[in-house]
Amino acid sequence: MRGDCILYAGYPAQVEFVADPLVSDPDNRWYVETYGQGIMISEPKRHGSVFSSDPESDDDLEFVGRASIA
Repeated sequence: MRGDCILYAGYPAQVEFVADPLVSDPDNRWYVETYGQGIMISEPKRHGSVFSSDPESDDDLEFVGRASIA
């Protein structure tokens, strides 16, 4: 989910957005059309923004916790 806390290659990171072809989101349509489904990761200290097209198999990703709902 957008905002979920993760580790990317051992660094604290956050899911910027989820690109899913089943979700009609005009803001993310380009990513789905260009790269297919996946997630955009924000890890500002070392990697910046990274798009993972297969987050389930990405060894650099580790789920930490769900986004807090305000």
